Amino acid sequence: MTAIEPASTFWPAENYHQQFYKKNPKRYRLLERSRKQYLATQHLFGRVRVGLKQLRGQNK
Repeated sequence: MTAIEPASTFWPAENYHQQFYKKNPKRYRLLERSRKQYLATQHLFGRVRVGLKQLRGQNK
């Protein structure tokens, strides 16, 4: 169970965080590409793990 507490002080993001994709398009594209590669790798590892688990189950 999670307790519901009153909201604390709100701290807005610094100005350089706003519209990052417009201000730093090259860096944003690099971050996006890295993120997509990471997610694809995680997806692949998950599929390999499931496949190995199924193989182990068949060998019993």
